[in-house]
Amino acid sequence: MRIARQHFQRRRSLSATFVGGLVLIVGAIQISCDVLAQTSSSDDSAHFAYDAGVPLNVKEISVKTQDGVTIQDITYTGSNADTVPAYLVIPKGARKFAAVIWGHWLMPGAANSNREEVLEEAIALAPAGVISLLIDAPQARPNFKPIPNSVLVAQQVVDLRRGLNLLLSRPHVDASRIAYVGHS
Repeated sequence: MRIARQHFQRRRSLSATFVGGLVLIVGAIQISCDVLAQTSSSDDSAHFAYDAGVPLNVKEISVKTQDGVTIQDITYTGSNADTVPAYLVIPKGARKFAAVIWGHWLMPGAANSNREEVLEEAIALAPAGVISLLIDAPQARPNFKPIPNSVLVAQQVVDLRRGLNLLLSRPHVDASRIAYVGHS
């Protein structure tokens, strides 16, 4: 009798595990199908359109040298004529450099939710021949006013694309070796 009760309880536990797993799998399949069913339209790219001919208006705020690397605190004109604060981390030398555009953490209220978060990494990569652009995302800028997320994402994408234009305008950037590093 005791063996039968243990067998029944074990079987009931396995059934619950199986049903729970099945629910998770069906849910995952449903989410995957929903994602796959979404189609992009030619209008999607319009969210990220901008006039590349608008001047970048790069302004140098300050310059310092750290560990033999030049760090320029700059601004440039981004989306909607907004001012984008950025660091340009420049290695020594006159050869063609690889380039990285860095995106920082975006957690609201986090102390590292700005371009400072990745500055040490950019400085560390510079001696290996990497020039870096670190921008403050719109929500990390002074006087940021909340806007709908889709508008915010589009603004950030255009700001990053204009940052790419800035890098490509520099004679020491190798246009075939540009990367983006970011998270959030």
